[in-house]
Amino acid sequence: MKKVIISVILVLVLFSGGCSKDHENLIKDELTQLKEIAWDSLSNKEKKVVENNWERAKIEQIEQSKLQLIGLENNSTNVYRVIFNTTQDEMLGPIGIYIDADRKEIIGHEPRE
Repeated sequence: MKKVIISVILVLVLFSGGCSKDHENLIKDELTQLKEIAWDSLSNKEKKVVENNWERAKIEQIEQSKLQLIGLENNSTNVYRVIFNTTQDEMLGPIGIYIDADRKEIIGHEPRE
């Protein structure tokens, strides 16, 4: 009986670990897709000054309250900011693009000085 219980627990642990990994991969795929959307929105001139491959861009989820502070009106609670570092960061700052992850569309650009 103990062997059966231990076997069931072991199987459950293995399956839950697999599901967690699938979920992580799904999230990574979605974040990569958002980075690609941001990259595709850049002009050729902007792409030339990006320091790394677009896949290495930073990405962060933005809270609704921050969107209101920066003047972006959006009803989505699933907004991300993709940040491309450039060779002009010291003068102009990085390129920041806001994306509604639910609709997969750009809702704003961060101003560069």
